[in-house]
Parts: sequence; C-alpha cells; structure tokens
Amino acid sequence: MSAAAQMTSSKTAEDWLDVLMSVTEEFAHESLGFTSYSTQRRHGSAPKSGTGTYIPLVGARASLEMGIVSTDTGCRQLAGALLGMDAEESAELSEDDVVDAFCEIINIVSGVVKQRVNEEDPSFNLGLPIFVKGQIRVMEHQGTAVADVQVGDIPVQLVVVTPQR
Repeated sequence: MSAAAQMTSSKTAEDWLDVLMSVTEEFAHESLGFTSYSTQRRHGSAPKSGTGTYIPLVGARASLEMGIVSTDTGCRQLAGALLGMDAEESAELSEDDVVDAFCEIINIVSGVVKQRVNEEDPSFNLGLPIFVKGQIRVMEHQGTAVADVQVGDIPVQLVVVTPQR
C-alpha cells in the first residue's frame, strides 16, 4: 500500500473534522459574507437534536459522513446568506428553499473537502446530501467528531462520522 493510501485510511474522525472546520470557516467568510467565526468546543457526541444536512464521502480505502447542523432559524439564516439575503429576508424563505439551499451548502463544502484530500486519495466520490430534522443515531463502533462553532451569531455543529472508532 502506498504512503498516500496508508495516510488516507488512517485518518480519524478528528482528522476529517480538522479539514471540515477549515473549509467551513473559509466558506462562511468568503461565500456567505460572515465576518466572525469561532470554535466553541470539540467533542465526540453526535448532536442530540437539530436541523441540518449530511453527505457521504466514499473512497476505495475510507468512507465517512459529514454534516452541518444548526437550529431551524440558523439553517434558515445560513440558507438566506447563500442566497444573498439578510436575516429578515431569510425569514420569508419557504421550507423547500431552505432545504435546497442548505443541501447546496453541504455540497459546496464537501466538494472542497474532497478536493483537499484528492492528492492523498483520488478515489473519493460524494453521495447525495440528506436533510435531517432531529437526532441521528451513531452506532457504538462508529467514530464521531463534532465541533460546536459560531458563524456570526448562528450556532452550528460540524459533524463527522466514520465507520470505525
């Protein structure tokens, strides 16, 4: 096995979270127009509730799920920011528009994550995003890494779930 393949297969949920956090911060500043972004804490507990999107990233040597989770209002505000709206305007978005825009956010972010690890493992492919309201259940054998971040004044959780601890 090549050194690049060994490095990819040995990535932990925490390693993937580092990449997801970096990409999300850049996206929040450059594409969504937020001037403040801060990490509140990191932990290994899957969100107990929330609204958000998850997308699989599957390669020959590794696979994972990445997620971006917030409150209903937070999702609406982030979706509105993607569409160039302020918080007041985003309050008028339909539920379908919020879901579409929030899924587009995870598509964009995960595409950049995939691009960043492409040199290590070009076999990665993105799946289709899913929009979730409520708790996801992570199995005992799965690895989980979560970062509680603040995008502007919006609480967000960045989630990575891997097949193994």
